[in-house]
Amino acid sequence: MRPFLDAAGGNEKRAIRLYTWHSDLTSAVQAVLGITEVVLRNAMDAQLMRWNCERLGRNQSWLLLEPATPLRGLSRDKRLEAFRRARQERNARPRSHPRHGTPLNHDDVLAQTMFGLWKDLLPNHAPDAGQDQ
Repeated sequence: MRPFLDAAGGNEKRAIRLYTWHSDLTSAVQAVLGITEVVLRNAMDAQLMRWNCERLGRNQSWLLLEPATPLRGLSRDKRLEAFRRARQERNARPRSHPRHGTPLNHDDVLAQTMFGLWKDLLPNHAPDAGQDQ
């Protein structure tokens, strides 16, 4: 509570109101961020699927099988982690689940990707960024 008490000039009631406001704001940002992540993920995935298929000359998921370079190197560790999480989710499906026992598909792995993967695929435009960044 120290930052809130400091901002409220030591007034405990104002500090609690500020803390509550901060909590509400954080919740609102998280909701918008979650939606933004899904929209961005789906838009980037559609373009990456198209790009990967053009480079390989065949229709192939860039998440289920090794994609064309440089996407392969840029995404390798995070693709494998998403695949691992998707496999865990599949294995945890109860018998009553409509997809119990079915193989993983592209969407299963896509749903397990994290925002860091998408960030890594975008160029770093900072003035001092080198090509490796």
